[in-house]
Amino acid sequence: MKLPILVIAALAILTQASLSAQGVLRVQSGTSLKVSGAAFIKLNDANLDVSGSFSAGAGTVEFQGNGSDATISAAQPLTFNNLTVNKAGKVKLNTNIQADGNVTFTSGTLELNMKNLTLGQPNGKLINEIEASHITGSTGGEVILTTNLSSPNATNPGNIGVAITSGSNLGATTIRRGHTPLVMPVIGNSANRYFDISPANNNNLNATLKFYYFDSELNGLMESNLSLFRLNGAVWETGNLLSTVNQNVSPMQNWIEKPNLVHLSTWRLGACTVFSATITGSPSFCVNGTTTLDAGTGYTSYLWSTGATTQTLVVGTASTFTVTVSDANGCTGTDTQTVAQSTALSPAISGDTVLCVSGSNVLDAGTYTSYLWSTGATTQTILVTTAGTYTVQVSNAIGCTGTAGQVVTLGTVVPVISGLDSICVAGNAVLDAGVYDAYLWSTNATTNSINR
Repeated sequence: MKLPILVIAALAILTQASLSAQGVLRVQSGTSLKVSGAAFIKLNDANLDVSGSFSAGAGTVEFQGNGSDATISAAQPLTFNNLTVNKAGKVKLNTNIQADGNVTFTSGTLELNMKNLTLGQPNGKLINEIEASHITGSTGGEVILTTNLSSPNATNPGNIGVAITSGSNLGATTIRRGHTPLVMPVIGNSANRYFDISPANNNNLNATLKFYYFDSELNGLMESNLSLFRLNGAVWETGNLLSTVNQNVSPMQNWIEKPNLVHLSTWRLGACTVFSATITGSPSFCVNGTTTLDAGTGYTSYLWSTGATTQTLVVGTASTFTVTVSDANGCTGTDTQTVAQSTALSPAISGDTVLCVSGSNVLDAGTYTSYLWSTGATTQTILVTTAGTYTVQVSNAIGCTGTAGQVVTLGTVVPVISGLDSICVAGNAVLDAGVYDAYLWSTNATTNSINR
């Protein structure tokens, strides 16, 4: 049967030995508890309360049980070698602690409770943090470590939850992980996790930062809108950097990444306001011509699929173009436009090409957007009264042009009437004007022949 343990004198737990307590393990002022070698202290639904001296040695302190939450309290900060959380509820800190070995999570959570957990280096690290069992601290407190980083390659010091890649020597780097949310101006709520990263050398890093998180820390944020925000002075920003969210792996592997960082700072997860960019401009261009695509005004940066970073893009090849724009908060929107080459215009002039003496003809250039005739007219049709060559240049809606010409000649009709030029008394004669389109005799007849 496990009972509360009160240490009122010096107590040493020897190598491979185990001390189990239930309710409380209390080390009174003026007394000491020393763990020798790899011994175990197992606290089954028990609190640890140290007013005296506590020496962790190379041992392990494990919080177990299915009952109430447990606490770690001390008059001075405590240093553990290995600390294991293996209980149904939470272990709450009432004092600052340091772990020089593993902080292992089997079940339950470790509540910072406005206190700090320092991971002593080089061996202090978090083991098996998962969605159901990890560090929390919405009221405050941080996980802290300081380590030397020289050309880190996806290095996640102490498994603290942030991986850093850089070809530079960052030197002594302090990383602080907290879990308090923040309402950022304009942007709104942040997730219940942040990292403050302070390298000794913090310029021209060309670093990549991978920020890990748990779903339970999202604080209502939609993963599809997540972005990393950096504290620049008093302003939270994302900069002109694209984020990648990995949401399709185990909860332990949720992350968001930013490359090309000149320096490191304080980072939070937030959600960008969803907006859509809109590309305007003609989706087609003329043969040997170009068209201009416009991503719109009011953005702080532009990135086209061609690599261009201007608001507008002049294109002269058929393809699909994408633009990503950033607003003042660094949130991004995208749009895509497919551009095709227009077929060449081949206009044709219709209308009668033979002009009668003192007559007129109508020439028609067809249906287009604009017209320019050789006469200076700008209409679809023109009325011509003189023989000659007439040309027209037409344009369509995107400015492509085509040209056509037509020769109009003057027609000369000289009819000859055939038939008898005399008739007998009481006789008749047939007069024939020949083959034409229309006839008008002096008798008002409209046939090709008359009988007189």
